[in-house]
Amino acid sequence: MRRIIFGSWSKFLTSWHDVSSVACPRRSRGSFAMKLSKVCAVATSLLLFSFAITLAVKPVAGQSPAPAATQKLDKKEILDKARQAYYVLQNLGVKTFQCTVQPDWKKMLDSVGKKSTEAGDPLLTQLAAVSFTAVVDEQGNATLTPTIPIGGAADPGVTQIIDGAQKMLMGFFQTWASLAFGNPYPSSNDANLTFSDQADGYHFTEKSGEQNIEMVLGRDYALITLKVTAPGVIIVTHPRFTKTDKGFLMAGAASDINNGAQKVDIQVEYQTVEGFQFPQKVSYLASLQDMTVAVEMNFAKFQITKR
Repeated sequence: MRRIIFGSWSKFLTSWHDVSSVACPRRSRGSFAMKLSKVCAVATSLLLFSFAITLAVKPVAGQSPAPAATQKLDKKEILDKARQAYYVLQNLGVKTFQCTVQPDWKKMLDSVGKKSTEAGDPLLTQLAAVSFTAVVDEQGNATLTPTIPIGGAADPGVTQIIDGAQKMLMGFFQTWASLAFGNPYPSSNDANLTFSDQADGYHFTEKSGEQNIEMVLGRDYALITLKVTAPGVIIVTHPRFTKTDKGFLMAGAASDINNGAQKVDIQVEYQTVEGFQFPQKVSYLASLQDMTVAVEMNFAKFQITKR
């Protein structure tokens, strides 16, 4: 049974505070690397935080017709219908897979430095050959290994950037795998949810300690809004899905922290590999303080094990 990653709450709160309090007045390589690392951390943690919480009850657009206005469905019926709505690779015959992931380092450096990075830039030269190998097991857990040329990444600043990118990529895999690789709705959590049928859709709420989770589903079972409130933090997430003949496939999400103080948008483009849909490119756009950072990850060389 798929785990619900509630431990990411504290991870998010920690890195959110770190990013909010970081000041980077200098443009040295060290401060540059730290700035980029912090951006990677907040984007990763926001994705982990928002989507891990939604895994508890996060129904998405369903394939069944929307019920008539007079029809009343209970919580279990709604969640059962939503569980049938996804494009789930394991249900389609995929057991495990691995691939390579190549970050667009130049685009990342351009957005952080707010100028075009020259081809011979020492930092870009060290990063250019760095990629990641990703292995996803039967439980949807990803193992990431950076591929670093011999003698590369000795500079602490470069290592910090690679570590930040790896954390961001891990955040993506934990989010994506939970929604598109395996069953995202463990029924074991149903009892913890409070349900109400309101004018604007189906409302689910859950309270855990000082965190409060609110979700609204449309009449077609599409998740409209996820709102997470914790001490000092309000996060609102709007996921996006693409409709396929085999279910709804995660296409991205836009998240807002503290009424626009920080924002992260993720977009996923897909490719067909042996008849299955796998990520081809993942694009992040993170806005915090006076900085906007664009990050792209390109996926290739898939090796798939089928059931």
